Amino acid sequence: MWKIIAILQLLLLIVVCVYWAGTETQADEPLSRQFVTQNEEGNLLYIWIYDAGSKEWNVSRLNFDEGTLAEIGIPLK
Repeated sequence: MWKIIAILQLLLLIVVCVYWAGTETQADEPLSRQFVTQNEEGNLLYIWIYDAGSKEWNVSRLNFDEGTLAEIGIPLK
């Protein structure tokens, strides 16, 4: 009897995981990812953002020595 209960619980867990995966892939908003890199001295910080809706990379560079911000858009074709 406990084997049947364990199998039912496993099937229920699989169904819930498949449902969650399906709702994640059908999001209303386009997905975007972001990560940060910096140079060895730590005075330049780069923020990389990928926007899946427009298929574009946006890169922002912060220079702490000069106090400047530069932004660049890189379209992917």
